[in-house]
Amino acid sequence: MKEQILAVQRMQDFIENNKSEEISLSDLARASLFSPWYAYRLFRDYLGLTPTEYIRKCRLTQAAKQLRSGKVKVIDAAYDAGFANVDTFTRAFYREFGLNPSDYMKYPIPLTFFIPYGAKYRELRKENIDVSNIQPIFIQIIRRPERLCIIKRGKCAEDYFPYCNEVSCDVWGILMSMKSLCGEPISMWLPPKYKEPNTSTYVQGVEVETDYMGMIPEGFDTIHLPETEYLMFQGQPFREEDYCEAIRIVQAAMNSYDPSVIGYRWDGLIMRSTFFMCLLFNPTSEFPVVIFFGRCILLTLVSMLTLLIYASGEELSNRAWWARTILHAILLEVVLLPLAHNWGFWYNTLDGLIYGTFILAAKVMWHLIDFGQSFYMAAALNEQIRKRKREEIQKEETNNG
Repeated sequence: MKEQILAVQRMQDFIENNKSEEISLSDLARASLFSPWYAYRLFRDYLGLTPTEYIRKCRLTQAAKQLRSGKVKVIDAAYDAGFANVDTFTRAFYREFGLNPSDYMKYPIPLTFFIPYGAKYRELRKENIDVSNIQPIFIQIIRRPERLCIIKRGKCAEDYFPYCNEVSCDVWGILMSMKSLCGEPISMWLPPKYKEPNTSTYVQGVEVETDYMGMIPEGFDTIHLPETEYLMFQGQPFREEDYCEAIRIVQAAMNSYDPSVIGYRWDGLIMRSTFFMCLLFNPTSEFPVVIFFGRCILLTLVSMLTLLIYASGEELSNRAWWARTILHAILLEVVLLPLAHNWGFWYNTLDGLIYGTFILAAKVMWHLIDFGQSFYMAAALNEQIRKRKREEIQKEETNNG
């Protein structure tokens, strides 16, 4: 089985190196070291395309990239892609992408570019791979301008591999057809304030100008990213078949890095919406539980200060007590929680509900303590009254006797 996969890979490599030349089945058979009939069958079975279809998709994607740049004419793109004339190229381009090459050159809308994943690493392999050639990760601070990001959200993925299972790797072909400010598509782990309910933390997308007026592909979303500083994690070049392990190495470096050593902190380090899932199903997670609960306690203590509105040198009437209770609720829900949001304590609804639960629990506990004290004082007062009545009765009986 391994020999057949390597044979298909050799045919793919031959096509990549000779895309602008005439390629025959005999050429591919020689590259595969099998007969033409068996080479054709292997290629179709492993890649799902015939060699002719595969070559046409590669050439048309190459031509589309040239036309998107606006630096070549349609006729030049056609000849560079190996087409004999413009008419044949135009018909093939239209069948592949649904518009004429001249129209695309004037207005390059998002398309689905063909990404020729290699046969020997097209499956998302998760076994351990020898990556001794991969060197340590380089980290540097970069400042990025204000921009929009066109992203494709997943369902619940937290990293690359689950995301590919949810969205499929074909999304990269759409992203590759769009011009990105950084030159290529990007991958991001979204802070809570950028997430939508029931969507993934990990997303892929492209960065565009804030005044972008182009088409947004169906199923994609946009988020606004402010000008700020970022930490860039960059690995050494690696063999393409080692890409799975290379991704994990970069992810491990990001997960273990502490930016406080250089005077920074992660944006959105507070409670994520996946907190309870991490706590219940991944007890060894390095999720910042201590930070979150510390902020819960701090916010609760601040909320307790608002109970001073009940302080009074005299006993409160029912009307005064209810007035202060309503004022206290306004201070908590309308003032304190929004302030905590502005301070960066929470971003999404779940975080706010959890903070509100802590505050409500503190309020209920205070009222229970106050009720207990009042009950104890009332019981003591009643006992004093009963004691005085008994003394008066005994005194009357003594006088009558």
